[in-house]
Amino acid sequence: DLAVDGINPNLPVHRPVHRDIAARNGIMTDFGGPYTGFSVHDTTVRNVWLRGIYSPGSGNVFEFRNNTVDNVNSDPASIGIFNYMGGGVIDGNHVSNANDAIASNWSTGTIVSNNTITNSGSGVHVDNSAAAANDEIHHNHIDCGATNGYGIFTFGPYGDVSVHDNDIAACAVGLGAFAAAYSLRIRNLR
Repeated sequence: DLAVDGINPNLPVHRPVHRDIAARNGIMTDFGGPYTGFSVHDTTVRNVWLRGIYSPGSGNVFEFRNNTVDNVNSDPASIGIFNYMGGGVIDGNHVSNANDAIASNWSTGTIVSNNTITNSGSGVHVDNSAAAANDEIHHNHIDCGATNGYGIFTFGPYGDVSVHDNDIAACAVGLGAFAAAYSLRIRNLR
């Protein structure tokens, strides 16, 4: 039941309009680690300009469930929920108004499931996954609502990626697979 809001009404520049974003990141670990058991659930993160919920660092094990992330799009590199070099579960979250809603980079095995994504430049993407990563993207509902938006895309993974039972709408590209030196299993895409 935690809420993190990047707009600070105590800063003079934020009064009375409350539109300027002061926070760079919402909730994250530091780059040390590896950390196990980093769990963020049932929180709201909004109005941050770079990372909403973020697990950076080699070998981290995380679980991000049932969170709401909104308005993380102030920078071309902005990401609502982001895994970098770890592995875990991203499940049941609602992400809206993000440049990149959910991303996993250099994953050691990440499951992205049952998330709802709206008004975002890209819905879900995984790239450069480790050889034994076996990332899985399933049962997500993605409605890009953004010009040139991508629903789901994979890029240069070294491990297998399974994409199945996702609903994708209002995206310029529904599914993209780039640098195909891996196994990509796709089924039941709507």
